[in-house]
Amino acid sequence: MEIVYQHDLVMICYKREEKMLQVSWQSYLTTEDFVRGLRALLKLTAELDIEKWLVDARYSDELVIENMRWSKEYIGTALEQSRLKKVARISSGDEQHEQEIMKLVDYLFENYNVPCEIRFYDSKQEALEWLLEKTLDRSELTPEFLA
Repeated sequence: MEIVYQHDLVMICYKREEKMLQVSWQSYLTTEDFVRGLRALLKLTAELDIEKWLVDARYSDELVIENMRWSKEYIGTALEQSRLKKVARISSGDEQHEQEIMKLVDYLFENYNVPCEIRFYDSKQEALEWLLEKTLDRSELTPEFLA
């Protein structure tokens, strides 16, 4: 994987052959760091025609939740315009934190045309196994297969 963005505690890596970005952050993020990292992730997703995200939240904290609350409209609009097919999120291990993330994901699906499937995992290995599975391109199917 090639590092395509790094600033303070946020790092984004690119795996070209898989059209995948991996974003990870360590410990406490300021609002500015979170916003800067999120904008970089969404910009790179569009520029590199990304289809998969691996979100490593093992070391994230509550500030990410607070930032996502006010930025969900920005995220929703950007996701609608993306070609993302799969997003795998590695859990922080904090059950309350993860429930808040699930609520935000539900909000995005209820209010935006999110083009991807989002799954949650406890380990990086499980997340990668799912991301690297062949994704069915529904656009290649004839109408009788879609009924």
